[in-house]
Amino acid sequence: MRRVILAIVFIIIGSCVLLFFKYFYLRGLSEPSTTIEQAVAEAQENAPVRMTFGQLRQWIYRYPDKRNPPPEKLNLVKDKKIVIEGYQFVTNSATVVSSFALSQFCYGCCFRGEPALNEFIEVSLPAGMKPIPYAPAKPIRVMGRLEWGEKVEGGYTTSIYRIVAEDISLKS
Repeated sequence: MRRVILAIVFIIIGSCVLLFFKYFYLRGLSEPSTTIEQAVAEAQENAPVRMTFGQLRQWIYRYPDKRNPPPEKLNLVKDKKIVIEGYQFVTNSATVVSSFALSQFCYGCCFRGEPALNEFIEVSLPAGMKPIPYAPAKPIRVMGRLEWGEKVEGGYTTSIYRIVAEDISLKS
């Protein structure tokens, strides 16, 4: 009887932990359900286009399948500034950074796993811009011009989306 009660308690605790991670850690930033076309149409003249990771995930990238090119819709933001919100992620222990990955999800949760190539943007700061503090658990807003296409280093695709940031700020 005692073992049955212990098993039930562990099941209940485990379920609560999983629900906590599902609702508070894995969900990432909420995303409006706008398409790239709607985002471009809603942007004021000379204002950046507000984009989401949901829009970027429309390109299901598979290496080395060249028959799956980027969606034509991305050309709507070519040569335009975009603004996107996400979380920083770096692969070293730096406290100030001049390049990082930006993702919809906050890193550090063992239940999330690694993001796919269409779930993050490689962000770099232009030459002369002062490095910024690394803020891993705080959402940030990045503005710049979106570039897309395979970036291959050492025979491996390291990114499909990139931004040279013109402005970075904490999301309020």
